Amino acid sequence: MTPDAAIGTLQVSQRILAPSDTLNSSYDMAITTVSWEKRAITAGQLLNTANAEVVILHFESDRADIKAKKELGLVEMQSLFAPNNKIVNLPSSRDFESSIRVLERLIAEIYGILRRPLKLLIDMTCLPKRYILFLLALGINREFVSRFDFLYSEGNYESPALEIENTNIKNGIISEGDWNTIRIPYFEGVEFIPRIRDLFISAGAEFIAARSYIEFFDPNQLALYIVSNNEKLMSRVGLRHEQRALEELKRLPATQTSAFDVADIVGLAKAILGQRKNPTTCLSIGPKPHALSVGIAGIADRQIEVLCRIPTNYSAISVEPTGRIFHYRVEDRFEPSSYLHP
Repeated sequence: MTPDAAIGTLQVSQRILAPSDTLNSSYDMAITTVSWEKRAITAGQLLNTANAEVVILHFESDRADIKAKKELGLVEMQSLFAPNNKIVNLPSSRDFESSIRVLERLIAEIYGILRRPLKLLIDMTCLPKRYILFLLALGINREFVSRFDFLYSEGNYESPALEIENTNIKNGIISEGDWNTIRIPYFEGVEFIPRIRDLFISAGAEFIAARSYIEFFDPNQLALYIVSNNEKLMSRVGLRHEQRALEELKRLPATQTSAFDVADIVGLAKAILGQRKNPTTCLSIGPKPHALSVGIAGIADRQIEVLCRIPTNYSAISVEPTGRIFHYRVEDRFEPSSYLHP
């Protein structure tokens, strides 16, 4: 992986940490998210080295099993980050419009108090992709944030807990039921209805749902960005119907497929920008680091529109951490305050 690169107006760096590492930087605020997953607190010790208040995002749940697990997770987080923490209660994560209004007020309030662009640390491990993208675009486009540091605890999707023969084609590894697409604010693209539009998809292991969207979209050019060794992963967890869907997508006309390491956001962002020729829609349904890549490309090129999906439900499966933590820094190269503090 390339360790760092200038991409548009942004400087982007990437590295892999261990839970015992520390962050030698100062932040105005750290953000994490309550989850039913055990890996939600894997990066917790790193957040404790941030010397900043830790904001704990708590999305409301309507399923009793998930709600109970998240309440236990909330107690654990409060203990881990005591006393310097604050809980921000949000509607269901599916209620995107209401939740982003709360998040925008949160960022704007701190910005108004400090009267300068912020330095934010975000543990994006259990934060849905659409919120990661929204916070990135909000911070850069509104000039609320000069530097983002993102952490991601890699999940072991080859663990025994996930080794099931999933025969329900409505289900993926982490989502259940049908899903809808949603535009991310600040990533709308500059052309409303272009005559020709290409479709780029960052995909993980939910190709059946993607296929339905592609058929509806009928793109001029289709680019699939998948995770390296994805075929091994899908075979391992028993999603053989998804493997078949991927092979069918590869055979579609004007389709190109590229694979990137799950941690490589620089390589993927550069590939998206290098491949774009027409106004392009990027659909982010892959891993969260790759969603960050899509956002970086969308900030660098206004001809890129960014969409995410909202599933009917999330599967209440606790993905185990591998022990690897990805650390990404995204900063505005033209904001002087980026260089005033370590």
